[in-house]
Amino acid sequence: FSIIIPLYNKIGFISRALDSVVSQTYKDYEIIVVNDGSTDNSYQLLQEYEDPRIKLYNNKENLGVLESSNFLFGEVKGNFIAFKDADDWSHPEKIQKQVDYLMTNSDVSACLTDSYYVDAIGNKVGRSYYPEETKVLFKKVSDLVKDVQMSLKNLWGKE
Repeated sequence: FSIIIPLYNKIGFISRALDSVVSQTYKDYEIIVVNDGSTDNSYQLLQEYEDPRIKLYNNKENLGVLESSNFLFGEVKGNFIAFKDADDWSHPEKIQKQVDYLMTNSDVSACLTDSYYVDAIGNKVGRSYYPEETKVLFKKVSDLVKDVQMSLKNLWGKE
C-alpha cells in the first residue's frame, strides 16, 4: 500500500496529516511525500520524522500539484495507492477498511470515503457523502480498466 502526499506550504497542517497516517491500524505501507517548493519550512519539518516508511522528495521550485502527483505515482511500490492532501487527516482505521474492502471486492479498482470539513482548529463544520451513484461509476471504471488490460494482453500477447 502506498500513500502519496504532494506538499506545498502546509506547515500548519502537515504534521497532523502525517501523524494520522503513521498511527493507522494497518501498518504495511509506504508514505511518499514530495515537497513542491514550499517556502514555509514544511520540508524541514518533515525531515524530523524518523519513520523508515516515509520517503521524502524535494522540488527546488513549485511545479504544481499535478506534476508533483504524477512524480509520486511513479515512485509507488504498493499494490494500492491512496492520494492524501497535505492538510487532510484520516481516521485510524481508514486504510485497513479500504484494504479489506478492495481485497474482498475484486471487481472494484478504486474506493472513496466520506469526509468532514473542519475549521482551522479542527471543529467539524460540514460533511461530504459519496452517493450510491459513485459506487456504480467506480464499478464501470473498474470494468473499463479490466477491458483495457485484456485488450493490451491480446495485442501484445502478454500481461
